[in-house]
Amino acid sequence: MISQDEMNYLNKYLLKSGERLDFPNNSISSNPSIEQKNYREDKETNQAELVNVIKELGDLQKLVPDIYAETANNVNKESMSTVSLIKRNRENGKVQFDNARMEAGIDPAAQENYDTIKHEYERLDNEYKRTKVLLEQDVERTENLKDQLETTINMRVLELQQRFKYYMSQFQFEGEISWDSFEDRRQRTHFQLFIKARKEGHRGAMEDVSIKARGGRVGKGVSGGEESLSSLLFALALLQNLQTTPGFIVLDEFDSALDENRKVKVFDLYESELKRKLIILTPKSHENTYLDRFTKAFVVQHDPTIPQSKVVGIVKSIV
Repeated sequence: MISQDEMNYLNKYLLKSGERLDFPNNSISSNPSIEQKNYREDKETNQAELVNVIKELGDLQKLVPDIYAETANNVNKESMSTVSLIKRNRENGKVQFDNARMEAGIDPAAQENYDTIKHEYERLDNEYKRTKVLLEQDVERTENLKDQLETTINMRVLELQQRFKYYMSQFQFEGEISWDSFEDRRQRTHFQLFIKARKEGHRGAMEDVSIKARGGRVGKGVSGGEESLSSLLFALALLQNLQTTPGFIVLDEFDSALDENRKVKVFDLYESELKRKLIILTPKSHENTYLDRFTKAFVVQHDPTIPQSKVVGIVKSIV
């Protein structure tokens, strides 16, 4: 709505034309009553024009409130000294405003579309801010979980390493376990263990016997049998740290790369440490001293032409 100050200001200038109808003191009027009548008529005309101007300003304020507010704040009232100047500026402004509204290529629904887009922008901006807060919280939780995970892994690897070193020392070897993590192209985190071994008294660097790290290649300081021994002792340490305790363990040709002395010693170590049933699949069963360590030994024959495997006999059964 038009403020009271604006109404008073317009009224002041529009009524100046009426004030100018007053004659100077030294003027001579032949018919004062006619002059007074003309004065009243001019005053009524100006008042009616004032009402129209106020209505136009009200309509303009509703149509373009932002432009109206900016223009009203920038009006220099002191520069508008005459009514004629005010009217001329008003007419020029109306012409410019109407031309701008009727300019070719302007969508009549532009304001409505702008308001719709603005509303959608504000909604998306609020959604972005809310999502950003949630993302920052998720990142913080992820970092905390990552720290907890790394702490847990370090503790578990330390437990594994202590057992692994103990088992390796019984075969005159030194052992070490470490771990690392990396992200793939999909930003998935992968963890890998590295198993290192070295003969006691050997001055060279510890040899990496991890399958993935080594690619199956035998190192300079560790033979194939010694690499197999390291893997078996690591597996034993790992079985000791599992949360579950299965009733039996199956070892498929665990002794194929071991010499006779280490074969028996590894079996006895597995038996004493795990204290559960061991099922050994091995072609190296020709020695009675080795078979005496089993409760039962089955002879299995395999026919690759079928293929089929079957038990053809029991070599020994000790109850």
